[in-house]
Amino acid sequence: MAGRFSRGSMIVALALAGAQAGTAHSASASGSILGTPGQIAAERRVIALLRDPKIKAAQATVRAELAATPVGRTPEGAALLDRAIRQWTTSFIIREIAGDPARPQILWFDDNTPHSWHGHSIDMAVAGDNPDHIYRTSTIDGSGRYEIVGKVDPAHRPVQFSFEATRRGQPLRQTAGSADMGAQIHMLTDQDIKVEPDGSFRLTVGGPGDGPNHLRTVPGPVGIGFRDVLSDWSQHANRLTIRRLDKPAAKPRDDAALHAHILAGLPDYLRFWARFKDKWLGGLQPNAPVGPVARDGSWGYMAGARYVLAPDEAAIITTTRGAARYTGIQVTDAWMVAADGARHQTSINLSQAKPDPDGTYSYVLSPTNPGVANWLDTAGVHDGYLLLRWQGFEPGSTSDGLLKSYRVVKIADLKSVLPSTTAWVTPEQQAKAIAVRAADYRKRQE
Repeated sequence: MAGRFSRGSMIVALALAGAQAGTAHSASASGSILGTPGQIAAERRVIALLRDPKIKAAQATVRAELAATPVGRTPEGAALLDRAIRQWTTSFIIREIAGDPARPQILWFDDNTPHSWHGHSIDMAVAGDNPDHIYRTSTIDGSGRYEIVGKVDPAHRPVQFSFEATRRGQPLRQTAGSADMGAQIHMLTDQDIKVEPDGSFRLTVGGPGDGPNHLRTVPGPVGIGFRDVLSDWSQHANRLTIRRLDKPAAKPRDDAALHAHILAGLPDYLRFWARFKDKWLGGLQPNAPVGPVARDGSWGYMAGARYVLAPDEAAIITTTRGAARYTGIQVTDAWMVAADGARHQTSINLSQAKPDPDGTYSYVLSPTNPGVANWLDTAGVHDGYLLLRWQGFEPGSTSDGLLKSYRVVKIADLKSVLPSTTAWVTPEQQAKAIAVRAADYRKRQE
């Protein structure tokens, strides 16, 4: 998604001591990379809090407001509103649990596709969340000193990974010239970080630099965003731990403080992400893409569009890879929340796409299956958002030629307007591809 770490800058995150008990680091040296003890405890806490009457009341208040908006009054918007509110609430609570500067932890907080493990199922959203990205978060005291220790799996290395420090409490920016929101302090990508031959690395955060792998901060609450980018779903996120090196000024937060802060902050968080789409990339008009524009920190480019299609229409999007190590294209609904990416082909990356002979990529976005291998499935939605990403460039690369065209055509005319070399699939082949997709997605839970 665009700007997901910056929104955390609106709220000072607090912690749940019980979810952190015995976990000074966020992951053990073995076992599941994402399914850490802290992650499982946090998700179980979310499930309990979703049943809390006061949290339900806060959700209901905002739901009534959103149901009266133009999107909420549409049949599709009304049908999908409860799912969006549930996923936004989940991501907010996990951010809060991850947010104790005295005893931080790194938690996975953002993934539209439900994951089921350890006896529960959970999904979590912000906006335009990329299923090729593993998004994790933490909050630190910008005046403190911290250490992040990581381990890359050399056999399943992500195509790109990054660490981003953002200011919390800063006014946000949404313009046509940026997909992000202007709260970035410093960013390190895999191109900046020294990794040892065995895949291990160490970052220092805050305070004076300690070697080349140093992430700068500023005084006050600072969010740390962790992105692992998968160009192939057999790749693994990095194993990460975090700990504070100096003595914190405040004691760790307790459960009562966490609950009170969730109740205070949740309504504005829901309102923000519900309205994010309205000004993203300066505000998008139907079927008129904007971008590509550079990401803050120069780690890639992004373009976006609002698709509005009649039942018999499809959008054809033609792109090139350029010099990017990663490209991905994705669709969401009108709340900028995607359908279950393990059941629907809501996104396509380089390992999943079928290129044209000239090196371009032609994608077909439509609510019904047109029989094209590069089909972007909106799960029946006719009005939503399209996101395109190019990442992992060498310094000096530009966005020239990355987005070639976007056009709306009749589904019945696809065979006559797509390249003659377009890969077509039968319903049986499409079903097999979805089964493979679901199996590949489950690998990130191992």
